Amino acid sequence: MTSAHLNQGTALETAERCLEQQTILVVQDTTTLNFTPLQRMAELGPIDSGHFARGMHVHSTLAITVGGRVLGVLDQQYWARPQPAVRQARQTDGEEKESAKWLYGLERARQALFEAAGERPLPRLIHVMDREGDTYEVLMAMDDCGDSAIIRSVQNRRVDDPLSTAHTAVRNPPIQAHATVSVNRQGRRPERIATVDIRSLTATLLPDRSKYPHAWPMTWHLVEVWEPAPPAGVEPLHWLLWTRESIATVGDVLHAVEQYSGRWPIEEFHLVLKSGCQVEKLRLDTWERLEKAVRVNSAVAARIVLLRDVARVTPAAPALQVLQPEEVAALVNHFAKDKPEPAEQLTIG
Repeated sequence: MTSAHLNQGTALETAERCLEQQTILVVQDTTTLNFTPLQRMAELGPIDSGHFARGMHVHSTLAITVGGRVLGVLDQQYWARPQPAVRQARQTDGEEKESAKWLYGLERARQALFEAAGERPLPRLIHVMDREGDTYEVLMAMDDCGDSAIIRSVQNRRVDDPLSTAHTAVRNPPIQAHATVSVNRQGRRPERIATVDIRSLTATLLPDRSKYPHAWPMTWHLVEVWEPAPPAGVEPLHWLLWTRESIATVGDVLHAVEQYSGRWPIEEFHLVLKSGCQVEKLRLDTWERLEKAVRVNSAVAARIVLLRDVARVTPAAPALQVLQPEEVAALVNHFAKDKPEPAEQLTIG
């Protein structure tokens, strides 16, 4: 079985679970895996500024419910950056390849869902991306496919507004709402709650024809989330979010912000993959074997995050609510050989 077969099988299994939902968040993000001890694996590349650590980059696309439950992995892409000696010659190609990961994630997620659905209706898709996903190619792909999206803005794009650029224009409307949002733990800083001001506008993006000769103007909404008074010594929260979600009412705007916060489970997925599944301790001798092992562990990590979250809310619910009968039977057989418990009695907890 090849890595492509593993990717397709995992994606189709995840897509089947998605079909039970009316709306899903398709969340993409990249993490780095450190395999420095695998000195003989030439395919690994530098993962730090000093070029001492070596490893691979993994870009995952997860399906997450609007309630924050991880349904599984829809796609994964693996690559390593070139060594410094050859990086300069390959820099442009490498940058183009890495920026294309968002388009591949979008296309492959949609492909898996269409393949699994057949004649059945698809859930509404909301693609959620961090700042790396703010490319004009991605925005055009969203406009072309018709899905919804929430993408954190980093490019201060030209818009058809008297103030000319999006980040300046969004500061002009009055504050629409005051709200609180959860800010994830960052390094040694614990998770916290931020009190924010929220503004929004609708603007038509005007492409730079010298860079994008085949681009077209597009209408997007931009939502600003700004923390005016952060705690002492803490950088203020500041999100600028391009979205295709409605901003017709204050409730709509707040809902879009809440959905962007729905990307946090992918960070939990990365944490479980590294700390729980401990994939960085794998000592396989070829890239292909290593990639296959990480793919299998990724499917496991996604399931662990789901089971953990469900167990916190409904620990006494039947395990059959989140696992297939054969999966429950395998768990009972492995962990309770001396005291076999009927599969129907096993709880999520």
